[in-house]
Amino acid sequence: IIPSSQTAGFKLVFSSFGLQNFKRLVTYKINDVHTFKFMVEAQVDPVKLELEKSQQVFSFSDTNMEMETSQMVTIKNSGNAPGQFYWAPDTRHERSHIGTSSG
Repeated sequence: IIPSSQTAGFKLVFSSFGLQNFKRLVTYKINDVHTFKFMVEAQVDPVKLELEKSQQVFSFSDTNMEMETSQMVTIKNSGNAPGQFYWAPDTRHERSHIGTSSG
C-alpha cells in the first residue's frame, strides 16, 4: 500500500542465459485498485571480447638464455556483462605451451 501523497517504486531486473529479443507486457496494481501496464523490451547480444593487438610476436632477446619467453596479452571487454575466454594452442607445434588457458 502506498500512503497518500507518497511515492513508491520497484526494481525490475532482467537477465538471460541466451541470445534473444525479449518483449513482454508487465501489469501492476496500486492500492489493489488502479491497474497500470508497461512494455519491457530487451535485446540480448553476445559478449564481444577484443584483443588489444591483433597479432603477438614472441621473440627472444639477445640476452635471454632461457627456454621460454613471454608477453602480456590484453583483452578488452567494452560490454556490460562478464566475458569468458580460453586459449586453444596450435597443436601442430608440439613444443609450444600457453601458461594461462582461461579466464
